Amino acid sequence: MENSQLLNRLTSMQGQDSALHFAFYNALLFVLTGICIAGLYAIYKIMYMFLTPLLWATLVGTILFPAKRRCNVWLEGWFSELDKNDTPFLVGLLLLPYQCLVKLSDLMISHAFKLEGAVVFAIYLVLKILDGGNFVWVIGFFASLYNHIDSFILFYTQKWVLAFTVVYFASFIGWIYVQDKKTINKKLARLFSVPVWIFALCWLSSFCGPLKSLVFISASLLLGLIAAGVVAPESSKPATPKETQCKENLFLIILADEEVPGTGKVYTEPQNNSVARALSGDSYIQIIFGLCVIMFAARHDVVTLVVILIGIFGASRRIVYFIFKLYLRSTEASTLLMVEFFLRSSQRRESTSIDAGIADEYINFAKFLSVLGEILVLPKLSCFFLSSFYYIYIFDRYYSKILQLRRSICSSIDVLSSIFVMSFLALTFIFLTVFAAVQLHNETSHLIDLGSNVLSSQPEWLLMSAKNYTEGTLSHHEINDYVNQAYTKGRELLADNVRKLVDPGDVERADLLEKQVMQLVDELYRMWEERGASTINASSGSTNELMKRLKSADFAAFKEELVNVLKQNVETILNILRSIWTVVVLNISLIASFLFSVAGIVLGFGLNIVNFFIETIVFLTAVYYLLVSSKDRWLPLKWISDAVPTSPNDAPLEAMATGQREPTNSSFSSSDITAAIENAISGVFVLSTKMAVFYGLYTYFVHSLFDLNVVFLPSILATVFAAIPVMAPYTVSVVGVIELFFVRGETAAAIVFFLLSAAPLCFADPAFYRELKGSHPYVTGLSIVGGIYWLGLQGAIFGPMMLCSMLVLFNVYAKFTKRA
Repeated sequence: MENSQLLNRLTSMQGQDSALHFAFYNALLFVLTGICIAGLYAIYKIMYMFLTPLLWATLVGTILFPAKRRCNVWLEGWFSELDKNDTPFLVGLLLLPYQCLVKLSDLMISHAFKLEGAVVFAIYLVLKILDGGNFVWVIGFFASLYNHIDSFILFYTQKWVLAFTVVYFASFIGWIYVQDKKTINKKLARLFSVPVWIFALCWLSSFCGPLKSLVFISASLLLGLIAAGVVAPESSKPATPKETQCKENLFLIILADEEVPGTGKVYTEPQNNSVARALSGDSYIQIIFGLCVIMFAARHDVVTLVVILIGIFGASRRIVYFIFKLYLRSTEASTLLMVEFFLRSSQRRESTSIDAGIADEYINFAKFLSVLGEILVLPKLSCFFLSSFYYIYIFDRYYSKILQLRRSICSSIDVLSSIFVMSFLALTFIFLTVFAAVQLHNETSHLIDLGSNVLSSQPEWLLMSAKNYTEGTLSHHEINDYVNQAYTKGRELLADNVRKLVDPGDVERADLLEKQVMQLVDELYRMWEERGASTINASSGSTNELMKRLKSADFAAFKEELVNVLKQNVETILNILRSIWTVVVLNISLIASFLFSVAGIVLGFGLNIVNFFIETIVFLTAVYYLLVSSKDRWLPLKWISDAVPTSPNDAPLEAMATGQREPTNSSFSSSDITAAIENAISGVFVLSTKMAVFYGLYTYFVHSLFDLNVVFLPSILATVFAAIPVMAPYTVSVVGVIELFFVRGETAAAIVFFLLSAAPLCFADPAFYRELKGSHPYVTGLSIVGGIYWLGLQGAIFGPMMLCSMLVLFNVYAKFTKRA
């Protein structure tokens, strides 16, 4: 019985179906997982060559998409304006430059009579005056004035001046004592007290060390303002009710967020949003860009002339419009004619065929333009424009192909804006590359000249360093003695070695060879001494002078002696050549492998060029399709938001951006992911780009203000150091400091230049860092450097992208934990 029950249990399928199904599902899951992993690996191997250009396309497209969206909005507005005004497409296209010129002139005129226009004009005048090295001269003038004040303080604090001042002060007190207190002349007494005040200020400022002149100037200005009555203590007169009310209001402002007595209201200090906006990083970029444009206009009068012509055009256009408006008011027939024309044109807007009504419409419009031509005293020119307008009007409005073209253009705004943005980027990149190459070539030569002149001019600081190193026992004439001794000993050593090349029995030939070699050495030494006295404006023909002096020397005996030496040692030379050939034969395999390696390098370089062209094509194609496919949102962000399920309580992005509503559940949503990605990209890439642009423009402006020879190279280095902050951007000012201090001898200008170069640390960097949340530019720089160290040049994009990914994960996790 027990055996039959055991047999039934073994043969029964009850309880085994679920286990079999579970095992089958597990096996199927592992198989599908393996297939997915294999498919992903296959896709990776297929797309491995194109991963880098696709990633670069995603990054560049992220930067270009805002510009493409603005261009798209502008094109849509332009087409809607054409439809609204019933303007033909070709006419609108031909009038587009004119409309841009009109808007530019109106913008200039509208700002010219405001505070911004006055500020721009004042800055232009100041930069125009300080251009051409005048700014350095002004700094030198104030530096010399500062030194004179310093000398005056030293003179006024001497002991004999102290004794003289004490005697003068005693005499002054005695004079005050004998005067009548009611009839004394106070102004004269104050005038007599000036020397005493000067001595007191000099004595107090002498304790401030290098800043004594600055303290003396500040204290003198303060005393002068007090004496003139500009700065005066508060009077003891009773306050008026109005002043009392003002003080109460001031007290309420100080005690903010407290209840106002008698009103029951709470006073809250208003927030100055305009000041907050003015201190943002974008505002600093706009300001320094405007300063660079004004500096360029101050240095190039052509820009100023163009601005004046545009202003004259805008003013004349407004004057003509005003006169035309007055003429229309005085001529009722012209007004009726214009109204009749526009009424007829609006009634025939739906018409698509050429009939007699078009001719009537043209006649009416021709009458209107003829009136305008009579006003402008251009009847023949107006007839020409009328006929041209008629043909353009007929061709554009009533041919179906043109209408189809217009519709196709309206439907392809995304394509047009994408092509325009990419073309603008390509042309800008080519122009900047060529411009940078030319500027770097010129400024590299300036750097070489600067270094050679600093080293060859024997500056005083080098002599002082030598004296400090030798504890003050070295003088200038001792340095010259050491150089002369080295020259004499070297000359004798060279003469002895030259005589060994000649047969000892031939004394005459040895003397002749020694004489020629000594002549050559003397010429070279004399040229070296003259080089030490050269300046930054040394003649460019020094190389030609060297060749002339070398050609003037007679080397006939030297050549003859070399030929004799070679003839006498022919066997030795042949033995050396045989030894070299033996080594070559024994190492033929090594030479062959070397040649094959060189050939492989050449072929690999050619394949790299082909791969570069392929990657470039893939990059441009990917950027184009990403921009065209992105409508209102960037396509990769749209894919991510579509892949993440949307919560029922998830607010739209616009509402979250304005702070209207936030998701209340603890689940992930598309808005969380996309917002985290946008914040990470803004913190890693956008802010680094802003700082790079600001420091590049600021360095260019400061270097141009001091009229330095090397401007563009420090600007590029400052841009790189701002984007990759491994070094402070102001370290590039070393070149300018060297030029101002060592070459020009402008110590004060060098100090002011360095202070201006480091000034953004006080106002610009805090403004940029306030915009950054969750990261720091230094971390971005480390990610770029670490990525390059790990993956080469490609790491410049992979490093920041990995940093962005970590920031995205951190931000999403932070939002999830807050909601949970």
